[in-house]
Amino acid sequence: MPADGAAARPRTSPGFAAVALGLAIGCHTTADVPAGPEHAVATGDSGSPAPATAVVAARCHASGAPIPIDETDAGELELGDVVPTVDAYAVGGVHRTAAGRVAAVMRIPRRVVDGQASDAASQAARWVDLAPTLGDAPPPRLVARAGAGGADLVAAAYLRGGGPGDHTAARQLALVALAPSAASSPPPFLVVPQQHDDSLGFDLAFVGSAGVVVWDEGAAPARGVIRALSLDANVAGAHDISPAESDAELPRIVVDGAGFVALWIARKAEPSRGDADAPEVPGEPRSFGWLESVRLDAHGAVLGRARSLTPASGHVSAYDVVALAAPERALLVVARDDGESVDGSGGALVRVRIVGDVPEPPVEYPSDGLGRGAPVLVEGPSSFLGWIGPGEQGRLLALDPSGAPLGPPSAEDALDDARPLRTLDAPASVSPAGRAVARLLVAVSSGAGAALRVLQCQR
Repeated sequence: MPADGAAARPRTSPGFAAVALGLAIGCHTTADVPAGPEHAVATGDSGSPAPATAVVAARCHASGAPIPIDETDAGELELGDVVPTVDAYAVGGVHRTAAGRVAAVMRIPRRVVDGQASDAASQAARWVDLAPTLGDAPPPRLVARAGAGGADLVAAAYLRGGGPGDHTAARQLALVALAPSAASSPPPFLVVPQQHDDSLGFDLAFVGSAGVVVWDEGAAPARGVIRALSLDANVAGAHDISPAESDAELPRIVVDGAGFVALWIARKAEPSRGDADAPEVPGEPRSFGWLESVRLDAHGAVLGRARSLTPASGHVSAYDVVALAAPERALLVVARDDGESVDGSGGALVRVRIVGDVPEPPVEYPSDGLGRGAPVLVEGPSSFLGWIGPGEQGRLLALDPSGAPLGPPSAEDALDDARPLRTLDAPASVSPAGRAVARLLVAVSSGAGAALRVLQCQR
């Protein structure tokens, strides 16, 4: 709860956050969204009733040998962002060492991913440890930053302050700059003290060398705010970017043109309807949840008012967002709206595109139902949407450059105990049936440990 003793607010895991590999992709609860001229959720791109969704057979199969991850306890391993560098893929992660739970960056040479490594010793992924992290902190966020000396990698992670047993010390969000070939971590170039509360949501982005970091903090009792800080030392300090009336959490920030768009989940308690409305988990009353966004300039200053992207009568619990490689400036947002879900299953996946400065009406993606977990937008030269379906089976949906489905989702056994990380930079091939084939990097967990695999996935 907030350090000032304010009442704790319900918190959920960020939709974009990594998960322990053995758990696959995430978890939560959404609601009926009443139709209306501004807040209707369409059932298809044409607005006509969507037919029953057919889930097709698996389109992905493993290619090449697994890439081992040297971990003694795969259950404690979490992986997050993947950023390509000149000769490797960098992956944000948390793993356990003699120092405890450590935030780190894992480097995988491209030749290894492409199956061109000549000896077993060169095939293992290599860790660059940053520092011990909090017990429930997510993996580092990784972003490429352009500078006078070329591009480098910026990793942002929570550092453990005050020792493992000190729960009163201010949280510290540290930013570290890593050269592409760095074998060890330099000291942080910036440490942002934060108020201690229940949420660990944060994000950062760069437009060239101009960067902004965002995070959530507890403010007044039962209310959270989203704060932003420019990474330019000549710009004023941290400031609130969410409206004073919003109870906000789980921020994201995405490059959009010469500035940024920040997003978050806003919440409002549902009116009580008696004993039938008692929460399944003590201390977590059911609440409405919806997405809001605001435009920021290159230094994190708010431009205009915040907008609602989904209905305030919904129950958004997780989301993901990417910039689209479309001709127009556009962002793709996918939200999990849990509806009247049961035990973390059920609900719908809703798409919102922000084209220029205008959010489009929400549109429901085709699905045969949702299991536990958050949606994952898989970035790279080819785009996919991944989630967990009924029976905890993986689902994968190929997307076109506008974020629309290329066909029905597929049921992927290869993703049941795996998390899709990124499509790889090598050019897509074509299957004998004439379908484009993308290479998908995934993290997998089994009783034998953790590994990375490359899947060939038809689109």
